Amino acid sequence: MNQLKVAAVIPAYNPDERLLETVKGLIGAGFEHIIIVNDGSAGHTKAIFEQAVLQYGCRLAYHAVNLGYGRALKTGFNEFLTLFPDYLGTVTVDADGQHDPGDAYRCALALEENPDSLILGSRDFKAVQVPWTNRAGNIITRYVFRFLCGINVTDTQTGLRAIPTELLKHLVCASGERYEYCSSILMETKRLDVEIRQIPIHTIYLGQNRSTHFNILRDSARIYALIFRFLLSSLSSFLVDMILFTIILSVTSGFSLFYNTLFATYAARIGSCTFNYKVNRNLVFKKGEANSLFKYVVICVIQATFSYLGVYGFSNITHLSPIGIKVIIDALLFLVSFQVQREWVFRTKRRPQNLAEEKTKV
Repeated sequence: MNQLKVAAVIPAYNPDERLLETVKGLIGAGFEHIIIVNDGSAGHTKAIFEQAVLQYGCRLAYHAVNLGYGRALKTGFNEFLTLFPDYLGTVTVDADGQHDPGDAYRCALALEENPDSLILGSRDFKAVQVPWTNRAGNIITRYVFRFLCGINVTDTQTGLRAIPTELLKHLVCASGERYEYCSSILMETKRLDVEIRQIPIHTIYLGQNRSTHFNILRDSARIYALIFRFLLSSLSSFLVDMILFTIILSVTSGFSLFYNTLFATYAARIGSCTFNYKVNRNLVFKKGEANSLFKYVVICVIQATFSYLGVYGFSNITHLSPIGIKVIIDALLFLVSFQVQREWVFRTKRRPQNLAEEKTKV
């Protein structure tokens, strides 16, 4: 069997015998090094961890208290980077037996063939054994990721993934301590312009997934909190724009509709765009090349022009309030502006081989 230059990382919280079965399967599949992170498990699980170390030669890292799935992965990544810096990367595997070791091996092989890509093991959510809550949650999250983040993957919350070493150096610093960290992995990968590849894996849900520690309400809220940062930024900028537009429209009411709307539109857009640029660059996208400000100004001018033409044109034809018309037109323009900002203005065009260089600039 091919000697893998990929280690396995398993975060574990209160595991049962299935952890040992998973370890045994990974060894049989060809994994020489397995790192287990005990994420503050209860005392009754001590024998299981000891057996994993003594019988199967796993390396064990500890959390004194439960810190969450994301933190456990970061601890495992840090252990890997310390112990095996020359390896290609890691494969993350869940401890509850819901990942086929053969699939983990295929992910590792895919990483060896594509050492600069993130490899995702994607489940088939159309399978009959998938609980309806998991199926519905995946569909919603998948489309939200596609629209808001520009990430088109079929399984956003998969726990089986192969990650190259250079990318791991960024992921240990990424946000998220619990299940929202799955989203951070994808978003940081996108930020660094690292290619994402997907391979189909077996879909295993044991006992209707009762062994999972995922809280559908609490952890879903954490996941979507990360995703909707841009939306909140844009809504706040929209409010700034509307307030300024309303004030300036009132102050210049003595002018004709043409000049009144023209001045109010561009003056309000200058204020809102200044606010929006700072928020998006520093808090939402957290990136941008040297010319991102120039690109953003271009987008703002174009967007303001379309906004003005739409508001003036429809107000002149319908004689309705320019404020109400502006709300509708700017909402439509937002959908386009968002995509352009994400893919052009704030996109960092770096290939995976330059990740080490990017690290020094983050």
